[in-house]
Amino acid sequence: MAIITGTTLNLGTRTATLPPPIAGKGIKGSIGGNVYHVGNRNFFEKLGIRFPKAEVERLEGEGETVVLVGRKGETIGAITVMDQIRKNSAKMVRELKRSGVRTVMLTGDNEKVAKAIANKIGVDEFYAELLPEDKVRIVGELSKKYKHVSMVGDGVNDAPALAKAHVGIAMGAIGSDVAIETADIALMRDDLSKINYLFRLSKKTMGVVRQNIVASILIKGGPCCAHVPGPRDALAGCRSWGYGTIACGHFERSQIKQSEIEW
Repeated sequence: MAIITGTTLNLGTRTATLPPPIAGKGIKGSIGGNVYHVGNRNFFEKLGIRFPKAEVERLEGEGETVVLVGRKGETIGAITVMDQIRKNSAKMVRELKRSGVRTVMLTGDNEKVAKAIANKIGVDEFYAELLPEDKVRIVGELSKKYKHVSMVGDGVNDAPALAKAHVGIAMGAIGSDVAIETADIALMRDDLSKINYLFRLSKKTMGVVRQNIVASILIKGGPCCAHVPGPRDALAGCRSWGYGTIACGHFERSQIKQSEIEW
């Protein structure tokens, strides 16, 4: 997150009494006998604290997340932050689409901010204002609708959804420890282009695996089909199966070397 607008105030430091925060909403605390609230617009609406809605909607429409600050039941300020869209995000989405992959964005940001970001990177669909359990639910729904679902994430809030997906992919360089440990794959560099490389590599790998399976069946099954019962059944069978196994092993090594050369 990056601070987009703001000012510098020499306020010093004060000790605050803070109860547990309200997940996905905000936090309440006491400083010097005054009660303060910090959170999103939904939090303030629920508390009945008025704020300049027109200005907040304008900032959200530009892709900024607005964090409101209130004291004694009235809004005294706001902090605006904006997600920095990762380099190559739009390119990654375009390449995945060309490969027939549908892209969905899951975010805790509000609807307007999510829409602005989704339009910039070109995803097919987005879900906004999600808590960690909401992300898990949506990944489960997508898993029922589509054959395979992969989840890419880097934060603590993404960990449950990473575990729910068929394949969880964590951005290792900037990801939280929980996300990395939960994911099936961790990318050690913050480079989204590796997602497309990973997709292509998995397709090639599965192609090689299918070739090996077919070759193993043909090589091992062929001598059995051609085998004629007789007094030397046991010896002939052992020789046939032994030869098939050796040939299959050589075929596997050859295919892997060929795949490496192609890459």
